[in-house]
Amino acid sequence: MVRLQPARVPDLTEAILAAVAADQVDSGPVPRARGRGVASGRQALTRLLQAAVAAVAAMQLLVIMPIMLGISADEHSSHEVGAFAAALAVAFLLAAFQPRLARAYTPIAVVLAVCLTATSGLDIGEHRVTVLHEIGGHFGTIIQACLIFALGRLYSSPADAPSDRSAADPAGLVA
Repeated sequence: MVRLQPARVPDLTEAILAAVAADQVDSGPVPRARGRGVASGRQALTRLLQAAVAAVAAMQLLVIMPIMLGISADEHSSHEVGAFAAALAVAFLLAAFQPRLARAYTPIAVVLAVCLTATSGLDIGEHRVTVLHEIGGHFGTIIQACLIFALGRLYSSPADAPSDRSAADPAGLVA
């Protein structure tokens, strides 16, 4: 079957635009003073969490570099673990600069923190390492998981993320 005449479809543009306009009027504007205060408080908290995530990720990179460069013992295992830790630290740095990624990284951060806490308990229980060594080595990971979780909660959906990108930041590295 071939249609020889164009289909007749009613133009609903005006009715749709009128309905959207009426919906916007019904919802009412958000009071400016309250809206700005909430937004600036949220923005300040976001900036604080971004700085904290970036700081912990940078510390992870600094700690893992000697292992990756072969300065520490057991070079083969150290290289593999070092590469993974570096990749994880870079991912968390990206989350610090792109907070919308934090929500996706939250399960990874939480699983890592839980696994390291469990294996630390085993290592301490079997006297392989001291409590101070484990706390010093893995406390940052637990903090990082909490920070990534908090940052991810601030960006619960893509609509919550800032959408204005300046010309000075075309890659969108600064939220």
